[in-house]
Amino acid sequence: MKKPYLIIGIGVLFFIAIAYWSQSVISKAEREKLAALEGVNHHEVITSLLPDSLQAFTQGRSMVVNAWATWCGPCLMEIPDLNEIVAEADPSRFFFLAISNEEPAVYDKFLEQKPDFVFDYQKIFGDMALVEYIMNLDIKGGGQSIPIHILITPDGRVDQVLIGASPANISKIKAFVGV
Repeated sequence: MKKPYLIIGIGVLFFIAIAYWSQSVISKAEREKLAALEGVNHHEVITSLLPDSLQAFTQGRSMVVNAWATWCGPCLMEIPDLNEIVAEADPSRFFFLAISNEEPAVYDKFLEQKPDFVFDYQKIFGDMALVEYIMNLDIKGGGQSIPIHILITPDGRVDQVLIGASPANISKIKAFVGV
């Protein structure tokens, strides 16, 4: 009678071990993605994907790129905190950009419902090449979550990938920009 419980117990332990191991080890796909991104100057790539009118603003500056959407509650909650960081950051050293896969018309309709909503930094809507590139920099999470913040140095290195809206991520962004 005790044998089935022992087998079930061993099975549960095996499942827990596999789940833990899969969380702590980078998958083959993640290793391949990292290898493909090795040596890429992400600053240059992102700048090249921006409209000409914004490209000059990125030169010699670190970037904070925020992927978000109008339907994302956590995204909306963190925008005032990000606006505060933008206000305190040195604009000659940092370029802040919000990107969304939504079309501009969706944002315009959103603003009709929330006219007090404000971004104090650049926004780009519906540029799928840019959105896809940014989301692909999230190696561990596979670009499946928003908000996501990609912190990029002027030399093109991804300093950090921050997933989710949290006080901890806001603190990390503040530390990155020195405020």
